[in-house]
Amino acid sequence: MKTLKQIDMKAVNIKLMSSVIKSTVIRTQFLILMTDDL
Repeated sequence: MKTLKQIDMKAVNIKLMSSVIKSTVIRTQFLILMTDDL
């Protein structure tokens, strides 16, 4: 049971990290687009 829980937590952490990275990438791309217009 313990190992299953650890694997589950790892999967959740990976999902969180990927979503954070995605939002950061989208934000930086948006900022680059905004500065390009200037």
